[in-house]
Amino acid sequence: MSLENINLAKMAEILAQSSDYRVLRKLIPRDEFAICNGQATRTGILLDVETTGLNTAQDEIIELAMVKFTYLPDDRIAAITEVFSAFNEPSISDTGRDYRAHGHYR
Repeated sequence: MSLENINLAKMAEILAQSSDYRVLRKLIPRDEFAICNGQATRTGILLDVETTGLNTAQDEIIELAMVKFTYLPDDRIAAITEVFSAFNEPSISDTGRDYRAHGHYR
């Protein structure tokens, strides 16, 4: 089967109908946001932290992601200014717990 003949959208639709698969689609980054027209903007940071659990004494951070953006007084996003993402291999792995917490195995 050649890649030219594969309809990926149809394949994802079929897989999503099965309880054996969970289909995640690629997020297409936006390049257009609200127009500033000289309005003052503020800076915000969206922070996402993935951990191996909720116990700070034993669990670890496994992924850290941040998006720095500017926004208008009416809270519309004006621009994405920086993106950061980092992964950390945990020192101890419990694959059963990983699956329950994150929906995937490492």
